[in-house]
Amino acid sequence: MAVSSSFHLARDPSQVRPARRRVRTLVVGWDIRLDEATRTALDVITSELVTNAVQHSKGAMLTVAVHADPVRRLAMIEVIDGSLILPRARTVGPDAEAGRGMLLVERLARDHGAERAEGGKRVWAQLVLPEQPLSRRQLLLQPCYAARRLFDRFRPPQRPPRPRPGARPGTPAGGGRRVAVPPSAPGGCLRAARPRTPHASTPPSPSTSCPTR
Repeated sequence: MAVSSSFHLARDPSQVRPARRRVRTLVVGWDIRLDEATRTALDVITSELVTNAVQHSKGAMLTVAVHADPVRRLAMIEVIDGSLILPRARTVGPDAEAGRGMLLVERLARDHGAERAEGGKRVWAQLVLPEQPLSRRQLLLQPCYAARRLFDRFRPPQRPPRPRPGARPGTPAGGGRRVAVPPSAPGGCLRAARPRTPHASTPPSPSTSCPTR
């Protein structure tokens, strides 16, 4: 079941840490499990998006929205500010102390983007959540999904089918498609069967073509 929430904060550098902490609190409060890698990616993406809005936007306030879908294992962070200038990744030198924000977002996010919105722009990033345990809410409200999850979790791995006894090398294990081989006549001749005529009372006798000696 998808969930979402949003909050406002002042466009000030001191609000980056509270924004990061609040985003993580929202996600954990939705009973979404985060491993160490996902928690780090969530913190870095939130920090970079808010920092970019603080430094390169207009207005006194920012809006941060958080969306999560545990079933699809996706979460999205978006920051809305009052500037129409879209961010872009810059090429920076190895000794530069700034300018790597969007490069980090691009590296950590599953997908990201920016688009103009009413009175400003919307910058977002999407990341993949780890596999979630079944919650009591899912067991009660989504029994079919919960049953499918349990079946997939405890289903034994499928073994490859065994080859049939006497099968030729290269023959599919399941048997594959068989190709009919014309029978041979005595003396190494190959019988060429004539097509059957419908409504014929007596089937025609096959002709025999033998190699010329």
